[in-house]
Amino acid sequence: MKIIVTILVVAFSINAIAQIPTNGLVRQYTFSGNANDNVNSQHGTIIGSTLTSDRFGNPNSAFYFDGVNDYIDLPLSGLLLNEYTYSLWVSASSLPSSPSVSLFIFTIGTTRPGNAQGGDQAIIANNSSINNGWGLMGYYTGSNSAFFTFHGTTIVPLTWYHITVTRSANVQKLYIDCQLVSVDSSATPVTPFYGNTPTAKIGTRQTNYNFFHGKIDDVRIYNRALSANEILPLCNEGSPCNLSSNFSATTACLGDSTFFTDLSVDSIGNIVNWQWYFGDGDSLIGIQHPSHLYNGAGNYNVTLIITNNINCVDSIMIPIIVNPSYSSSQSVSICQGDSIFLAGNFQNSSGQYTDSLSTTFGCDSLIITNLVVNPTFNDSSTISICQGDSVFLNGSFQHNSGIFTDSLQSITGCDSVVTTNLIVSPVFSSIQNFTICQGDSILFGSNFYNTSGTFSDSLQSISGCDSVLTLNLTVNPSFQNIQTVSICSGDSIFLAGSFQNSSGQYTDSLSTTFGCDSLIITNLVVNPTFNDSSTISICQGDSVFLNGSFQYNSGIFVDSLQSITGCDSVISTNLIVNSSPSIIASNDTTIEACGSVQLNANGGISYLWSPLTGLSCTSCPNPIASPIITTSYVVSSTTNGCSDNDTVIVVVEGSLPLIIPNVFTPNQDGINDGFNFSGGCLDAVNKKIYNRWGQLLFESNQIAEEWNGRMTSGEEAPEGTYFYIFTISLIEEGNEITKIFKGTVTLLR
Repeated sequence: MKIIVTILVVAFSINAIAQIPTNGLVRQYTFSGNANDNVNSQHGTIIGSTLTSDRFGNPNSAFYFDGVNDYIDLPLSGLLLNEYTYSLWVSASSLPSSPSVSLFIFTIGTTRPGNAQGGDQAIIANNSSINNGWGLMGYYTGSNSAFFTFHGTTIVPLTWYHITVTRSANVQKLYIDCQLVSVDSSATPVTPFYGNTPTAKIGTRQTNYNFFHGKIDDVRIYNRALSANEILPLCNEGSPCNLSSNFSATTACLGDSTFFTDLSVDSIGNIVNWQWYFGDGDSLIGIQHPSHLYNGAGNYNVTLIITNNINCVDSIMIPIIVNPSYSSSQSVSICQGDSIFLAGNFQNSSGQYTDSLSTTFGCDSLIITNLVVNPTFNDSSTISICQGDSVFLNGSFQHNSGIFTDSLQSITGCDSVVTTNLIVSPVFSSIQNFTICQGDSILFGSNFYNTSGTFSDSLQSISGCDSVLTLNLTVNPSFQNIQTVSICSGDSIFLAGSFQNSSGQYTDSLSTTFGCDSLIITNLVVNPTFNDSSTISICQGDSVFLNGSFQYNSGIFVDSLQSITGCDSVISTNLIVNSSPSIIASNDTTIEACGSVQLNANGGISYLWSPLTGLSCTSCPNPIASPIITTSYVVSSTTNGCSDNDTVIVVVEGSLPLIIPNVFTPNQDGINDGFNFSGGCLDAVNKKIYNRWGQLLFESNQIAEEWNGRMTSGEEAPEGTYFYIFTISLIEEGNEITKIFKGTVTLLR
């Protein structure tokens, strides 16, 4: 069952006039009366080119190149990029007369004379059967190879084209009027190659030949590859676009096609192209009212991009729904003689039956039932058990012979009557008692036993019942005791029938009251005595415990001890007492804020000062100290492992006044040309200058940097009153504080 309904959907539209991308923009030449860069002030040098009207007829808003010797030279800084986007508008006044000649609109690199160590990234124009139209030539490192990406369509003279080229890793793309027209790529990533002596030029190649004849406008360079959506606003920049994309879609069941109706409106031009992206990876270009068959149910985000005859572009994204159709199967079992309602009737035979239903969305829902009719049973059997066993029959456990009847259910849940003939057979038993020594064993049944206990061996009678033999086994112990005995060198002990004085293992063999073995194994260890000597060094004033007391003076001292094994141990110690240094530092002192003082220390051979903050050195005896706050400096010295130290406190007092002028004259006469503060004991600073409209004209974190009276564009700021906000970290009364200073300054020329 199919129900197709046109639905009202929530749409997300990208306006026809979108924001020009600025992320990664490193150069922008709008050619508005000059060849200045509006991003990083990397201004171009005009060589012969003249200002002309742009694509909208605005005077002095584009540059004209005569095809003979006109070009614009650009600073190379920041243009040797591994990834890039070049964007510009171009109109050719004439094309190359020879198919082998290319005109260079824009290039960065080194010309390749005889294919020798040259290479460039260039936008060019061709007029030949091979590599025809607008194109990009991009050399790469490692060989004399290059990507040659061309439109393949003849250029129409005196017609404005928007050209965008991108390069990322191993992929190079060419867009003409926002349409992707060609792609080149390498199997592995390659790096752009610019040659040994690269330059950047508009209107010609590096050695000033292949000059372009026509107009060029709005040149932009990015340090990354823009996406297709980011390129759209570049094509529409300044265009009088007023078109709105929209469409409707039918709601379909899985397996049916979804139909799309274009509802886009253009109040200025005519819509000439439709690009549909159906949200499942498929797309369609050039059809106004398409249909699409989805392979799965769910939500899909469909995007429509429209283009009119003046290259205005708009897009919209609308979510649509494809509803599922269902098919399920089940298995049902009944007993012989029962029935079930399926496929419109009561069924009592095994088979497959189908019920067709509908979902809440009007889509098919099929239930397929596999019906199984199970039989009922009557059965009889004979069971034999042994005396003492039982079996569950007729609702209870039975111990005696007889005939019993059970009414059960089969594995399929149907009736099953079982009649059982029960036979009970007798069992037999016998008991034996044995005694053995530990380490011996006895064979009983099919096993050897060597531990005390009661063991049973089960046989079978002629009727298959148990015949049980029982063994009561007693195992008397045999003893084995292992011991370790230590003596000192020169002593002895009675073992194995004699006195022993050497390390080793000795065995004594005895007998228990039950006649079993009793062994005593002795591991004899003969421990040595020791005589040892050592040398100990201490500092003067320290002590060490030797010969029963603390010793302060050099000498030899003897201690009689016991080793860890309890034997004699004599230690002779040579004690050496080293002298300690006596460090004397200069007296505590006081300095003014931002001042310094020389510290002194003597009495040692080498020195170490801490903390290192504000010190000219940390290992010399006379460092210069310039702390910004009151600081305690500790100097220490070590000789022969003995050390001493002393402390000097440098107190920081007072502060330096901070002076902020209220007028300056940046007229390049060398007097009062910059605006800045003076004085103060400073640690950090942030300076901001605003005009009366709140526009930030200058910002710096450098203490000595002055405002030169120019705006961020490099132009001179007019005479008048400007506002400053200075955030300054400075030292006052020995403490570091942060203050904010706000006020006005007058600029006079």
